[in-house]
Amino acid sequence: MLSPNVDSYVNAITYTCDRMNVNSVRLVYTADRAAVGDTSIEPGPGQAGAAELFKRIKEKIEQLSNGYYVSYLPQGTSQAQLLRRQEGRAVYTIACKCLTDYELIRIDYPRLRKDLSQIIKRYGGSDNCIIDVTGASKSLSVDIFSIALAIGAKHIYTFELVPSRSRNPEDSLYPLLRPGAYTYTSLSGSQLVRESRAALLQKSLVFRQIMVVSILSIISILVSLFTLKVFGPQSEALTIVSLVSSIVTVISFASWVILERPK
Repeated sequence: MLSPNVDSYVNAITYTCDRMNVNSVRLVYTADRAAVGDTSIEPGPGQAGAAELFKRIKEKIEQLSNGYYVSYLPQGTSQAQLLRRQEGRAVYTIACKCLTDYELIRIDYPRLRKDLSQIIKRYGGSDNCIIDVTGASKSLSVDIFSIALAIGAKHIYTFELVPSRSRNPEDSLYPLLRPGAYTYTSLSGSQLVRESRAALLQKSLVFRQIMVVSILSIISILVSLFTLKVFGPQSEALTIVSLVSSIVTVISFASWVILERPK
């Protein structure tokens, strides 16, 4: 989480609780990249800022379920006003139930891969976790998306609004949006991403195969040298070892050709 816009988190949380059977929410924020010499993105909110944002998100959803829209002013104060349209309150009541299991988690940027992997495992594995990058900056979203794919995450999403001329913030709330005014996009589910992931996995298989072949070749050479020293150059054992080594090499090469063949 990085965006100070509370409504972006509210929309993502209410949508997933309403449409995707989410029953718990974890808000994750990162320490500044500047701490590891990377200043390519804006600083994170810091612990105090993240805690305040965490509190505001829950407060806003609770107030919406009661029929009020809360605005947060620059002075740190808030202002509540009655919703003009009350038909979306039931969705916020559902979201409030999700927030009974609600936690703020910090990840240090250098540990992003390790900590994100641990969080996914702790809360049910990749089949049961949605990673939502709605509140992250573009560059950090790329980092999270890349790492999430690398560790096997299956559900990576973002909530996006279609630009609107309305100046009333209530008109940008998920339950009141008309069809086509928003998208909840699966970043990991597109055809291009699936094909790219499959290609990476294939290259990984080829690399592992090359490593296995290299190890087997080294073992074969060592066994051949040992056989040559113990039994002599004309021994039957040396002939058998050489034959086995040749067979392994041919099979490995044939497998590599099959894996590298254009699909």
